[in-house]
Amino acid sequence: MTCHATHQPAGRALLQSAAGAHLLVVGARGIDGFAGLVLASVSDQCVRHAPCPVTVVRTGVQATPAWQEGTAALPANR
Repeated sequence: MTCHATHQPAGRALLQSAAGAHLLVVGARGIDGFAGLVLASVSDQCVRHAPCPVTVVRTGVQATPAWQEGTAALPANR
């Protein structure tokens, strides 16, 4: 594993690092409201412009397995 420091905006650095990657994984703090509008979302930039698939991991969110999503809306006779 290699680590290096860069002196450029985080979104730009991540997008450049993603060149040739199979997957880019980024975190999201979930800034809402005015602060979210003023600050450019790094994860949003990556999702929109990355040259590879992107996974965004949000903090403080409990995952629901895909097979459980929407099961509460199914009729009882199914």
